[in-house]
Amino acid sequence: MKRIYPIITVLAAIGYLISVTLYALTFKDIDSQSLPIYSYLTFLLFGTWIIAVLKLSTSTELKELRTKKQKNPITIFKVIFNGTPLWISIIAGLSFVFAMVSFGIIMYTQKGVVSTLEGERVIHNHGDIIKTLTEEEYRHALAVQARGFVGHYLAFFSVGAAILYPEKIESNDL
Repeated sequence: MKRIYPIITVLAAIGYLISVTLYALTFKDIDSQSLPIYSYLTFLLFGTWIIAVLKLSTSTELKELRTKKQKNPITIFKVIFNGTPLWISIIAGLSFVFAMVSFGIIMYTQKGVVSTLEGERVIHNHGDIIKTLTEEEYRHALAVQARGFVGHYLAFFSVGAAILYPEKIESNDL
């Protein structure tokens, strides 16, 4: 199983870089969720996390922490990111914080959900139309909505890559 970690780590890093690109595109009012690559990215993200969870489920250090009922997050992070270079752990941590702050800002500034009701592009909240949108406003609102999702991809790809970063691989593992 250890042989797949380097491959999945590289794929997760590629997913992270694509997510950065998609996030940047939202500032040009491009709804990155409508791009075909978004579906593949979602598939890659779930694949990364299935492998990451399998790796963590076999960790003897995590099992020991569970039996000791360890609640200190720093200790848990040290075990999860064991063998991961510090710079990758920092990128993962910063990406996670960035995603949460970005999502919080979006949730605070968005007054409702963007959709099309009865042929009109609107922002609504529980069926109450807040605003009818022009084409330009509609594209911008979809891009902001996509920004919230893609920001999470940054967090989850970077943390997944950090978890899967291969520790020293012995020659007999190959």
